[in-house]
Order: sequence, then C-alpha cells, then structure tokens
Amino acid sequence: MMKTVLLILVLTAGAALGSIEKRVTGWYTRYCRKGEGKHQLMLSLTTLRDPQHRNFSRVHCGGTRIRSRWILTAAHCDESDLTVLEGRQPDTAIMRRIVEKVKYPGHDLMLLKLRRRTRSHGKTKAELPDLNCATPPLGEEVDFFGSQDAYINQTGHMFSYNAGTLRCGKMEVCNCSTHYGNNRTFCGMALHVDGNAGDSGSGALWNNKLYGVQVSGPITFNTGPTHFMDLCNRPYRQWIFNTAEV
Repeated sequence: MMKTVLLILVLTAGAALGSIEKRVTGWYTRYCRKGEGKHQLMLSLTTLRDPQHRNFSRVHCGGTRIRSRWILTAAHCDESDLTVLEGRQPDTAIMRRIVEKVKYPGHDLMLLKLRRRTRSHGKTKAELPDLNCATPPLGEEVDFFGSQDAYINQTGHMFSYNAGTLRCGKMEVCNCSTHYGNNRTFCGMALHVDGNAGDSGSGALWNNKLYGVQVSGPITFNTGPTHFMDLCNRPYRQWIFNTAEV
C-alpha cells in the first residue's frame, strides 16, 4: 500500500533520539481547538455486517467533507469494508454508509458518496477554490489535519497510534524532492513535523480553502516532504466539479 501520512512532532526540538521510543507531539502539531477542522471526517475499515460493533479505534484514513453527501479522500484508502466515521473521537463517532466510490482514473483521488446527508454536529464542509485556482506558492503555510499521533524509535522509524481526537498542524509549501508516480502534487515540510500511517486522504487548507489531499510521506522521521494532491491541477478540479457539482 502507498505510504500514508499523519500529523506529528518531536516533543523537544533539540532532543536526540534515544534507545527508547519517544512520544511525538508538541508545538507544530496539537489537538485542534474548538471550531477547527469541522470539515474533517475519519475513514475506518469497520465492517457494516455487525450493527453492534462499536470499536471504531482503527482509523484507516482521513477525508474532507465538500458537500453534505460527498467526501474527498485518497484513492489508495479504498477497501471493500470502508466506512465513514462522523465525529471528533473514533470511539464515539457515528458510522455512515458509502453508496458510491468514484476514483480519478490512474490518480490518487477518490470521491465517496454517502447514503444519507451527514448530520451537522457542528460540522461544516470545506470550501474549494474556483476552477482556475493556482497552487499555493512556495513558502506559504498550509493547515493540515488528522486523527493520528506517533512514537519514533532510535532509528527514526515512526509507529502510529490513534490520538483519540482531531489534531491540527502546519507545513510550509516546498519543492518536491521526489515524484509521486504520475500524480500532480505539491509538497510541504516543517522542522520536526512529518508523516506516518493513518491520515492519508485528509485535507490541506490554504486561506481557509481546500487545496490539497495528503497522500504520501517519508518512512523515517523528518527525511523528506509530504505530498499533497494538487487540487488546482485543472483536470482534478474539473473532475470534482463534474462529479460532486462543487
């Protein structure tokens, strides 16, 4: 499976990696404040066959609500038992059935249509830029979101775990040092912020509008940028408009 991403940070900027795992958290990523990340939803692999099953602790990916029944995420998040979790904590979230999956052919974008409109619960949709938008410039900060945190070991390897609630962070738009297949992406990076498993598909906002979808990050801590699908790539933006009418 393609590399997925989440929001993390070394507790102390100058701390060396020791022989025991250290919790990854702190300044650049934090628990979201009230009112932040209202567009964010969680994707789970919880089966729908057991209506009594309430273990929502396994957050598989993230997603962004762009309309009441449409969620934008990464195509590599797709699994046969994929479901949407609506809420801030996975163990109390409401499960929503997916009735349609629409993938951009050959690229890492997917739209999910829900059977019913999501309840508000204080949630709002993310606003998209217009069809002729431009990619966020180098040096600009983008806001990104996720439900995972991580530990790192002495070699810099990251081990993700569920943070229990939504986290917020910032990255600075930078040049991409690698390609992400044939996908059109922009990249972000910040000191002591990196990616790990669990939050692919989550959105990146610039000036309070949705410009990117998280899809890939480095395997070891702080060794490369995070890739975001560039929603200002005109074919991507047109596909979203044609499919979800937004």
